[in-house]
Amino acid sequence: ILRSGGISDRVAALAGDMMYLYIGAFSYEECIGLAIPTGDDASARDFIGELRDYFASLPADRFPNISQLAGELTTGGPDERFEFGLDVLLDGLVAQSQRETA
Repeated sequence: ILRSGGISDRVAALAGDMMYLYIGAFSYEECIGLAIPTGDDASARDFIGELRDYFASLPADRFPNISQLAGELTTGGPDERFEFGLDVLLDGLVAQSQRETA
């Protein structure tokens, strides 16, 4: 599919590997679920809330991005995150293809 879309053989080969790794890693993470570090019984929502609170509590002078983005780092479900990553990878392939033909 990539080659028929004008992607060079080398980029198509690398992209196939990259997509396989991305999908595999995402699938693996989905299979293992959320591991609650304390071992307590907690819902995913509770765990995400605790993680958000932890990120927000980090010293802003040492971790300005994490503490300020605590909400954004812990929102969005797995489907949204997967589709975002896939869009970024595909956009990169389009850009790579355009550089090769320029």
